Amino acid sequence: MIWISWLSFLAVFLIALVVLVVVSITRISHMADELTSILSAHNGRFPMTEMHEFPKETDPPQKSAYWNEETPASTRYFSVWLDENENVTDVDIDSISTISKIQAMEYATCAQKGRSERGWIGSYRYRVTQTESGSLVIFVDSSMIQSMTRSLLLSACGIFWESASLCWD
Repeated sequence: MIWISWLSFLAVFLIALVVLVVVSITRISHMADELTSILSAHNGRFPMTEMHEFPKETDPPQKSAYWNEETPASTRYFSVWLDENENVTDVDIDSISTISKIQAMEYATCAQKGRSERGWIGSYRYRVTQTESGSLVIFVDSSMIQSMTRSLLLSACGIFWESASLCWD
C-alpha cells in the first residue's frame, strides 16, 4: 500500500516539476524577448536620456513585469550592426563586461547563420532586426535568471527528496 502512495506522490511531483520547468523557460524567453524588442526598437539602446527621461520623439516602453526605471542599469546586453553583406559595421559592448568585441562579432555571425529572428546562444537571448543598411543583432544576458531558475528547481527537488524520505519512515 505504501508503494501506491509513494508512486502517486512521485507522479504528482513529476507533473508539477515539468509544469514548473516549462513555465520557467517560457517566462525567461518572454522576458528576454521583451527586452530585445525594446532595444531593437531604439537602435540597440534603451530609450533614456542622461536625466532618465524618455526623449520627446520616443514613446517609453509600456510598463510590464520586466520593465521599470532600473532596467537600463541592470540589463546586461550588447548590440552588433551588420551591413547587407553581413559584415560587421559596429559593435556596442558598453553594457556588458564579459564579452569582447571579437566575441560579440562571432555571436552575431552565429545568430545570422541561424536565419531565425530570435534564439539562444548559450545564456544570451538574441533578436535579429532588419534595418535600412543591413541588420541589428541584440543579445541580452539571461544567465542570472537562468541561475535563479536552476536554484528554484533544485530546491523543489530537495523538497521532494525530503518529503519522499518522510513517506518511508
